[in-house]
Amino acid sequence: VIADYITKAKLKKDLGSHAAQQNVEYRDSKSRVNTYFGTLATRPDDIFNALDDLQLFIPEKEFTFEDLRRNTWLNPYWAFYITSYARKMLIEKILIAPHAIVQYDTDRLYYRANTKDGNTLEKALEKFNAECIAKNKRQFKKIENAQFLDDLGTWDFDETYSRFLCLGAKKYIKECNGQIETVIAGLPKSAIPKEIVTKGLRNPFESYN
Repeated sequence: VIADYITKAKLKKDLGSHAAQQNVEYRDSKSRVNTYFGTLATRPDDIFNALDDLQLFIPEKEFTFEDLRRNTWLNPYWAFYITSYARKMLIEKILIAPHAIVQYDTDRLYYRANTKDGNTLEKALEKFNAECIAKNKRQFKKIENAQFLDDLGTWDFDETYSRFLCLGAKKYIKECNGQIETVIAGLPKSAIPKEIVTKGLRNPFESYN
């Protein structure tokens, strides 16, 4: 896991975020990092039974702790804890400045920058990042290329968007430096911008509202 994370982080730094997305090695390492957690917290016997019986779901069995330990690569309670802790962190940050929040997903916040509440939230995020980086430096100091692990678990700061339209969970349109960017669950990020060009839409923020 650490080796793949280092590869992903190094390529992102060397190539830049947008160029890295087109790099096969970057995408492979990123996909492995993203799947490790889910894979290790999965009950393989349930999956195999479901596939053998051609069923999408099978009834839950009464699992004891020993059943869980034997039938899961990673103790699922550990997976539950990590997921719950991540949500706790998200909610804590929202409660710092709830009036500044425009939109949030499972792992990100969009907020009004250059406002009193927005600045308060930004300072809290920067403080968290500084503490996290200090811990990572202590934890990984003996690992080769440990500098690429410094920001593990920290918040990334994206561009500042001039306009933002929320259409629902994981569905929004944003504008940065005159360029339209979209996140629509289930669609590639290029889908809506291509449609905007094809249809000649002058104001997508009104057309998609």
